[in-house]
Amino acid sequence: MTRLHQLALVTIIGLSVPTAIVTFQPTPVMAQEQRLSGVFGDNKWTVSIFYERDAYRYTATKIGDKTGLDLAGATIGGTRDRRTYTWSNGDTRYQAIWQQKDPDFIRVRVLSPGGTEIFNRLLKRQEEGC
Repeated sequence: MTRLHQLALVTIIGLSVPTAIVTFQPTPVMAQEQRLSGVFGDNKWTVSIFYERDAYRYTATKIGDKTGLDLAGATIGGTRDRRTYTWSNGDTRYQAIWQQKDPDFIRVRVLSPGGTEIFNRLLKRQEEGC
């Protein structure tokens, strides 16, 4: 083999090996953050939270009562592991506290205009059709 052929062979191998290594390396996948969504309740209350039209919607209904509350446009606070979603209705604040590691429960709090807690309940995710 001539020196020119050897140089050409080394160049071809040298250019193709790094490409093969890059091609076969696994691509890391970033964990996607879940969104709070669903229907939660107990024997007295049902709270639905859904993300639609670029806003979180909160609907609360007392079981056996036809009246309810429907709010949109939550502010989101807390940490990545424990999110606090807050809706305002006048000076009254409605909060849903949700942990991604325990997605089947939310804590719902209602705070009066003065900041006094007037409602605090742990609600469990409801199965479809409930």
